Amino acid sequence: MKKSPPALALSILLVLILASSGLSQSHVEKAKALDEYIKNQYRSSNPIARKAEPRPDENLKRAIALGFRKYNKEVSMKVGMEYAGYIIESCDQLGIHDPALIAAMIVKESTVRPGARSRYAYGLMQVNWNVHKKSIARRFPWIRTLNDLLVPRNNILVGTWIFSNYLKDNGGDVDKALHRYLGRTGSRYVRQIKGYRGTFKREIQSI
Repeated sequence: MKKSPPALALSILLVLILASSGLSQSHVEKAKALDEYIKNQYRSSNPIARKAEPRPDENLKRAIALGFRKYNKEVSMKVGMEYAGYIIESCDQLGIHDPALIAAMIVKESTVRPGARSRYAYGLMQVNWNVHKKSIARRFPWIRTLNDLLVPRNNILVGTWIFSNYLKDNGGDVDKALHRYLGRTGSRYVRQIKGYRGTFKREIQSI
């Protein structure tokens, strides 16, 4: 049988001493208080006895990961949920209330490929490094190089930040903000992202 930790034994002894010191509680009340104290101490010291706390946003992360896998089968659930966590974190920090939209942008911009590169844009959200590198360094001082930008968490954070600025500049108009993100008017681009967003929203609703 597993012995109680020394600290627990000492605590119980202290309670026993106090309980026998003739304080105002009755013997029954003292016994109940001691029993409850011992139970609480056991729960806090024994990891098996602790009830697992539900993990926040787990269902949302899973839904986004499943959506990513619909568009890129090479994305594992583990990696998909990792990226989903970065999306949720970035949206929370930057006041974006639609993580499905950011996930949809990632699908459109890079097909969920962290090393994706075009002529000027890089990473999951295809951030234009030449245009934004000075403002990125001011806002995120740990992102100094292109390699820093290609780190998935950094890339999602920066892309979400850029989009959030465009959204504010356009009074919350998603279409106009997406045009700004693209760098030109692109109705097909906006339609595709909204279609992908619908996929993610259906995944979220189904879980």
